[in-house]
Amino acid sequence: MGGAPRLQFGLYANNRASVFLSDFSMERLLDLAVEAEELGYHSLWVGDSLLAKPRYDPIVTLTAIAARTSTIKVATGILQPHLRNPVVTALEWATLDIVSKGRTIMGVGPGAGPPELLSKECEVAGFERRVRGKVFEECLEVLKALWTRDVVDFEGRHYRYRDVSLGYKPVQQPHPPIWIAAGHYNPVKVENYRYGHFVEANAGKHTGPFDRVARLADGWLTNHISPEEYAERYAEISSSATERHGRPQGAVHPAMNCWINVGRDRQTARDEARGMLEIYHRMPFDDESVDRWVICGTASQCIGRLEEFAAAGVRTMQIVLASKDQPEQMRRIARDVLPAFSG
Repeated sequence: MGGAPRLQFGLYANNRASVFLSDFSMERLLDLAVEAEELGYHSLWVGDSLLAKPRYDPIVTLTAIAARTSTIKVATGILQPHLRNPVVTALEWATLDIVSKGRTIMGVGPGAGPPELLSKECEVAGFERRVRGKVFEECLEVLKALWTRDVVDFEGRHYRYRDVSLGYKPVQQPHPPIWIAAGHYNPVKVENYRYGHFVEANAGKHTGPFDRVARLADGWLTNHISPEEYAERYAEISSSATERHGRPQGAVHPAMNCWINVGRDRQTARDEARGMLEIYHRMPFDDESVDRWVICGTASQCIGRLEEFAAAGVRTMQIVLASKDQPEQMRRIARDVLPAFSG
């Protein structure tokens, strides 16, 4: 008997693919989304960046994708809402939810990258980087309020509104699901660290603001993590959500991001994946980081690794295609990997 998939797969549709695909275009991206739906992918994800990694605007891109599809969920992985006006963002996302007939997932996060670029993005948005986390959390509170109340009065440290009403509400109630990205691995060697200030006490550990997820999120996204670490972190988040914040069991959906390359052998797949990582992020990657972020090898090897994450509690795997031939890799995964997790 068929049932719910043990692991559902979200496909990252690279809205900045021109970095490594010379023939990339919006039309090609839309065609990829249509085919992904036909192949049985659960969701289609696009990224966001103001300055660090230029790309097509995610909400506009997802609206175009929603108009061309009918069943696949459309999602951001990740949107940085705190860099935008929250009232405008709330209306734009409500419109997307209406266009898609309730198929949206708002994946969000404060962003990551070189400190100087993060500081510049915050400066453009009108606040200092040191308060980025607080602005991010308040922004989510404003979005939820606008989606769930007829009239909003909000008094925060960074946002203040009086008598604000959103003309149109999302289809999904009480609001579209918000999945928060949180957590990163701290390499043992300081030269491999790429998130800002290196804290020696955290070397070799997967850390992050997990209570934020327990308190505010409908889903948790993370990466650079082992199956054992995932199970431990998710247990902490679930416990905190119910015991500290009074939320129901299962309030936070367990999801994860990884790069994947299904090839003829592990070494060939790993080499291509590493090249894609370095081109995309414009920086070298050490062996430890590659092995923590990439699932690669033959189809059976990839299935084996994915089984480990499914056993650790992951229910949605957001995959980034670590291959220059994106359509062929998408088809290969749909043909050789997805059926192993179909129910």
